[in-house]
Parts: sequence; C-alpha cells; structure tokens
Amino acid sequence: MGDSSYADSSSMPDFDAFPEPKLDNIGIDVDSISYTNPMYGLSGPKGAEYIFADDNQARKMSWADRSTWLWGGAWLTGGVIGTTWGGLKGLRDAERGLPWKLRLNACLNGAGRKGGRMANGLGVLVLLYSGVETATAAARQKQDGLNIVAGTTMAPLIYWSGAGLIRSMAFGALGGVVGFGLVLGHKYNVMGLRKILPADE
Repeated sequence: MGDSSYADSSSMPDFDAFPEPKLDNIGIDVDSISYTNPMYGLSGPKGAEYIFADDNQARKMSWADRSTWLWGGAWLTGGVIGTTWGGLKGLRDAERGLPWKLRLNACLNGAGRKGGRMANGLGVLVLLYSGVETATAAARQKQDGLNIVAGTTMAPLIYWSGAGLIRSMAFGALGGVVGFGLVLGHKYNVMGLRKILPADE
C-alpha cells in the first residue's frame, strides 16, 4: 500500500540534535541565509555594499556626467551669487535722489553684469578642473585623492595665469586647500561626494 520506511521512527532524523536557529531582528535565520547568501549582513557601514564590483561602478557617474553635473552646479551657483552681489552693489551705487525706476534699472544692470561674469568664470574653472583631474588620473593610471588636489590646484593657477605669477600662485594654493577639503569630504561622504568625485578610498 505504501512505503513503510516513512512510518519507521528509526529512519526519521533527530530534530532535537539540531541547534536552535539564530534569528536576526526581523526573524530571519542568520545561519541559513548566510550559507545561501554569503554577502548577507555585510551591508553595514564598514561592510560590502554590492555583491559584484560592476554594480559598484555602475552607481558612480561617468566622466561626462560628472563634468556636466559639476559645470552646471558651478554655473548656477556663480549666477546666483553674482546676481545677488551685482544687484546689491548697483542699488548701493545708485544715487539716493533718483526715481525708483532708475534705481531699479541700476540694480538690474549690476545683477546682469556680475551674474553672467561670475557664472561663466566658475564654469570655466570647473572645466579646467575636470580636464586636469582626468589627465592626471590617466597619466598616473590611478584614481585617488591626489588627482582631485591636482585639479583644484592647477585650475585656478591656469585661470589666473594672465593676472601675474604671484596672484595665480595664491589662487592655486587656495585651490589646493579646497582640494584637500574635498578629499576629506569624499572620505566621510559629505553631501554624497563619493558619487560625484572619482577618488577611491
């Protein structure tokens, strides 16, 4: 009628011999899932975030995306700061006795003049940075924080090269300080810098 081995208690495993399953905080058997998925439990702050290296690389921006994002952010930031600064300066320089229409015109003229200049200036600086950083990484065959520092140092040095050696070197040194700050920010992932900047830890 049926297989008698199923009814034989001697052939049944002794479940009491197995250890009690170790459950995590959501009730998953840690030992079982760690056997089937070795990456389980390693996604903490100091563990692996991706199973395959390609998945990690796919989450990072390409050179073109990174350059476009940085250039757009720099242009927009320069435009906002320059427009505000120029507008306030134009309004301050206008004579107090002038009609409000003339004072408004002076404010708008100052905002347009300063806003466009600062937006374009920061945009060019970012393009120079991207070029130097990429060239340094290609020459060294290594992606780390030194490329970022080289880019932030050389970009202002080239940009202000026509203003004299001392001035260009001063801005280059300031850019180097900014570069070290970006490397530290990348290390601690401040404002998502690990996705934008290409330096490895």
